[in-house]
Amino acid sequence: MSLTTAIRDPKCKAVLDPLLPEYTRNLKLSQLVAPTLPGAAHAALVGTAFDYAFRFEIERVTRTPTKRRWVAETAVALYESIFGRDARERAARRALAAARGYVESYVKQRSVRDRHRSELAHHCSVLAGIDPFFRAGPAALPFRLKPSRQAVADVAALLACAPVYTLLREGRATLNPVFGTASAAIGGADADAIFGDLLVEIKTTRDSIVERWMVRQLVGYALLAHAERKRDPGIPRVTRVGIYFARFAYLLVLPPITATEQELNDASAGLLASVAPGAEPIGTAPEIRREQLRVMFRRLAIAKAANR
Repeated sequence: MSLTTAIRDPKCKAVLDPLLPEYTRNLKLSQLVAPTLPGAAHAALVGTAFDYAFRFEIERVTRTPTKRRWVAETAVALYESIFGRDARERAARRALAAARGYVESYVKQRSVRDRHRSELAHHCSVLAGIDPFFRAGPAALPFRLKPSRQAVADVAALLACAPVYTLLREGRATLNPVFGTASAAIGGADADAIFGDLLVEIKTTRDSIVERWMVRQLVGYALLAHAERKRDPGIPRVTRVGIYFARFAYLLVLPPITATEQELNDASAGLLASVAPGAEPIGTAPEIRREQLRVMFRRLAIAKAANR
């Protein structure tokens, strides 16, 4: 069970809702980057691609490139473990190698132009076309290795107006933080970024509506961070949460989470208890996910055979 799924559960809501900060639902912002194509598939790909691009831009600006394995790389490794080295796997490997090579070059640049952002957007869109296999399995095939020019343009435009320096003024950047055993207990949950004590989720939604589930998600991540800090002091202390609405280039910082240490302890324990019985330990354990995917493919094969 992922955090996004868990926050729909009444037991989870009962834990989170008393801690939710006040917020205005409709921000009524003016859109700066309009979607270049309609449809959920385009929106999902652009959202994932921008997550990658945003991370790489932060690494470039802070001069802190990482060798952390991408989800897309893990997805291809899982595909190979199930199907072997077929033509689809080899094509994906070539795409990954090209992306890795360009990103390593990009993050070393002291300044970038539109053409650099467009090239980065292309590679990030390719990664976003591979990514879904990790969690969706057969439903995510084939890999989408040739993104549309509209998707690439969308990602490049979002990147061009991202307020990277504003975010970095909040403090040291921690990208895609995973909260150790606390994350594993809730399906491998990882947030988008933490800047200082501010946890930020990136949304590429077409409107500037703050939905209640978004705030629950943020507080849920803050509680996971609080729980893991007891085991790992290196986890940043999260006292504030925010949403970056990428199509509006707007960072919404919500009021601080007001709770005592004991209330945070109780809430984080309650959150984990509300989801642990049905949680799947995915996201941080590829070997476990590999077995889950194999089961999915076996079920799919059985279903196809039954329908013949």
